[in-house]
Amino acid sequence: LEWIVTSEESGSKLLAFLVQRLQGQYSARFLKRSIEHNGCYINGHIERFASTVLGKGDHVCLRLESTTQTFPKIVETSRILLEDEALLVYDK
Repeated sequence: LEWIVTSEESGSKLLAFLVQRLQGQYSARFLKRSIEHNGCYINGHIERFASTVLGKGDHVCLRLESTTQTFPKIVETSRILLEDEALLVYDK
């Protein structure tokens, strides 16, 4: 995902900019973790601080695949405490 910062967006913090541009598709917490794990670039350079102030014309690139979670491939069914179509409770 890539954007160019407009004059109206200039002066906003990176996290607020991403939340606004993505219109609630991802939580602020998820986006902040994406930034902190090298998933965001400003003008071609990795940015790790969600509080970075953006300027007009900045090129913001967000790569979400760097923060995807992986789950264990082997699940012990005896450790599943509760399961339905919306929830799985697993005893680690």
